[in-house]
Amino acid sequence: GKDICTLFDKIYKNKIKVDLKNIIENQFNGVSEYIAKTTSNKIIFIESNGAVLKNKDGKIEGIFMIMRDISEKKLVENALIESESRFKGLFNNSNDAIILQDDDYEIIDANPSASELLGYNYKQLIKSDFRVILPKEYHKIDYNYFIKKNLPLETYVLSKKGNKIYIQILFATLPYKQKQYFQLTIRDITPLKKQAQQLISTIKQLTATNKTKDKLFSIIAHDLRGPIGTWKTMIEFITSNPDDFKQDELIKFIETLKDSSEKTYDLLDNLLNWAKAQQNIIEYNPDVFNIAKLIHQVTENIGIIASSKNITIIENIDDTEILADANMMRIVLRNILNNAIKFTPEGGQIFVNLEQNDNETIIKIKDTGIGIKQEDIEKILDKQTYFTTYGTNKEKGAGLGLKICMDFVKRNNGQIKINSEPQKGSEFSIILKKKI
Repeated sequence: GKDICTLFDKIYKNKIKVDLKNIIENQFNGVSEYIAKTTSNKIIFIESNGAVLKNKDGKIEGIFMIMRDISEKKLVENALIESESRFKGLFNNSNDAIILQDDDYEIIDANPSASELLGYNYKQLIKSDFRVILPKEYHKIDYNYFIKKNLPLETYVLSKKGNKIYIQILFATLPYKQKQYFQLTIRDITPLKKQAQQLISTIKQLTATNKTKDKLFSIIAHDLRGPIGTWKTMIEFITSNPDDFKQDELIKFIETLKDSSEKTYDLLDNLLNWAKAQQNIIEYNPDVFNIAKLIHQVTENIGIIASSKNITIIENIDDTEILADANMMRIVLRNILNNAIKFTPEGGQIFVNLEQNDNETIIKIKDTGIGIKQEDIEKILDKQTYFTTYGTNKEKGAGLGLKICMDFVKRNNGQIKINSEPQKGSEFSIILKKKI
């Protein structure tokens, strides 16, 4: 004898009245849901449907209602909605790109990070196949293989703008909206990939440098041992029999020792400069100075070496100021001129010219020597190769001099160019910026 409305939460009072009216008017109203309170004050969810009861004359005598407790079902549904809500929050706020694909590999959802990473907006991603922007060998990839093996995939994709992006993909299956989908978590590993490539490149360079240094030290040790051994033999020979030598013979021995010691000194000086350059402990002190005066000083200092081969050094230079490190430039000029003397036959000539244009000062050192083959020029310019050959009088070298020259000229914002042909001499151009 109770009013049915009193069985349910008061917020449903009007709804129940409307549903009862519809049952009467429409004969059947389908399914409705309400919240009710039991006698023990427990809140339950009710699902009901109803139909009218008629007598034999077709007159409505009442309403027949079937009610079912759906509290368990409602709790599961609410938990699922809450879980999906949490997932969607994590999905949308993840820094990693996340893509959901169905069994046909169509994208059914993608988070903002996926759009940002790949350069495609949400609409462009939906219903597309993510695999088509992977390298060709992965266009038919089976995600299940990686899921079963619990393996990530490292590869790259091309963004909409054509940029190559290195990525790591983690594969998983995900129940979503009552179905099973593939979840692809995509992480941009481009910075890590570049760091790894740089590290590999650095290791290769260090390995090559160490091999080169070992070879270089072997050459230097051999080149030092030879002249020092000669000095030792000559000095022992003279001191053991001093009375057996005439004055002119002793002078000749001393001149030989002097010439050999000068060359050995140059080798050691180059080795010291090279070692300092490798460790970056040579200070760079640029200043404005007259390069013509420096060229003249260097040619005078090495004039004795040139005269020993009857080689003439001809200067065609005018006073010119440049901004550079004078000490470095002195070493560069000395090495290149020494090289010119070394590879020029007796009676040859070396020309030193100074040219200028709007932005540069160019020092050209040209000789009438034996020239250099193109493949040997490439070896000279190769940072990892210490190339050397015998001079016209069998003079030896370690290949250090020109390496030092190239390094020092580069430190002074310049460059060295070599123009040469066998038997036609060589021309070394030192190109420097003008005074600022």
